[in-house]
Order: sequence, then C-alpha cells, then structure tokens
Amino acid sequence: MGLTKLKTLELAQALKAIPNAVRELPVEHYQIEGVYARSLFIPAGMCAVGKIHNHEHIAILAQGTMRIFDEEFTAPFICITPAGTKRAVYAVTDCTFINVIRTDLTEIADIEAEAVSDTFEEFEERKLLWHS
Repeated sequence: MGLTKLKTLELAQALKAIPNAVRELPVEHYQIEGVYARSLFIPAGMCAVGKIHNHEHIAILAQGTMRIFDEEFTAPFICITPAGTKRAVYAVTDCTFINVIRTDLTEIADIEAEAVSDTFEEFEERKLLWHS
C-alpha cells in the first residue's frame, strides 16, 4: 500500500478517536442523463476524509483553498481522479468541492453504492469482478 493511502487511513482512524470530530457534511446532488455531480461544502479549519472512489472521475475545487498532504490548491482547480483514490483534505478557507461521475443510475443511494468503496479490500474485490 502506498504511503499516501497509509497516511490517509491513519488520519481517518485518528479522527474517529477524537470525540465529536467526525460528522457528516452537507452534500448537494445534481443529475442529468448519464452524469451525477455531488457538491460538498467544507468549512475553513476542517479536515475531511473521503471514501474510496471506484472509478475515474472529475474533481473540482470550485471555491476556497485546501491542502491535500503537502500540496495546496486554490480554486478554480480541476483534475481527473484515478480509480482507487481516497483523499484527506484540510480546508484552509471555506471550500466547495465537486465530484462529477459518469453513471446510468438515477437513485442517489444506488449511485453512491456503485461509485465508492468503504475499504481498499472492498475496492480490490470489486475491481476483480469488473475485470473478470
């Protein structure tokens, strides 16, 4: 497992150990045929750890400045996120982060079940099924 993945997992575990450190952030959902986008607002000073993305997708920092490990990004910033990515971010300022995902599904719960894995083991199992 890569160092970045290991650090992200360690951070997620450390945050879970701090009382009241883990909470759900507000997510807005957008859909058109074949495309799903989710917009996440992360307040300044907050650390957020995402789930593991099962498929390549577009990620957009639409507002603010955030740190991802030793790199700082300021909006507007757009990148392609490879499958198997799990991010840990620190919001230097209030941030709006958007993921754009290709899907034919229409129910949010179904899209999320298809789009993310909870563990790297689950991601690897799914990857084997997709390629068999």
